[in-house]
This record gives sequence, structure tokens and C-alpha cells, in this order.
Amino acid sequence: MDRYEARHLIDAYTASWTDREIDRFLATLSDDAVVIECDGSSVRGLEETGAWFDSWHAWPIGGRVTRWTIRRFLCDEAAAAIEWEFGCTCHGRSAAFPGASLVAFDAGRIASIHEYKRLPAESEAVQTGRGQE
Repeated sequence: MDRYEARHLIDAYTASWTDREIDRFLATLSDDAVVIECDGSSVRGLEETGAWFDSWHAWPIGGRVTRWTIRRFLCDEAAAAIEWEFGCTCHGRSAAFPGASLVAFDAGRIASIHEYKRLPAESEAVQTGRGQE
């Protein structure tokens, strides 16, 4: 997969979340795709990933991705690394954070995504009281 195709596929994946379009979401994934979230939870295959997408957007979570902006994009023919800014509302609360994803491709679709959330730097955590549990 060339750089243009990879970027187009990843843009379609992120846009499917902001636009709540499950058909576009599923079209970006291989039949046995694996998605590993920032918290370590994972889903596999189109049936499970589709159910996850639907449940995230439905009550009681009521998820809504308000932005998913790609800040940096690196790729070769088999994989990509992206840094992003993510914003959402779920359970009635807004959240925003930076993160990164490692994305593997297979036959023109996403075979796996492993997402990572950036934690606040130690000095930032002390100043904000985060990480003081």
C-alpha cells in the first residue's frame, strides 16, 4: 500500500467515528482485524468490531467523537504510525487527549490497530494533581 492509499484508509477510519458511519468503519477493516484500545481492551473480526462500534455510540455510553486530528503520519507498504489529538463525549462527559496508533495493513484494509494514549508528563501530573491516586 502506498502512502496516499494508507492515509486515505486511515482518514476513512477516523471519519467513520466522527460521522458515526458503521458501514464506512467496517469497510476499512479486514475480516479478522484486531483493534486494541488505549486501555488494553480489544475486539477482533468484523462482527465483534461492529458490535463494539454500535455499543460505544449507543446509550448508556452515548459516545460521540468530536474530533480526531492526525498530527503526524509515517508509513511504509505494510504499516503506519500516527500521532493524533482525540476529543469525545461519553457518559455525558467531554474528554480530549493526545495519542498514537500503530496500524498494520493487509490487502488494502486495516489488519490491526494498537492505540496508545499519552499520559501527562510527571511534572504536569504533579501540577494538575493527576496520577496522585
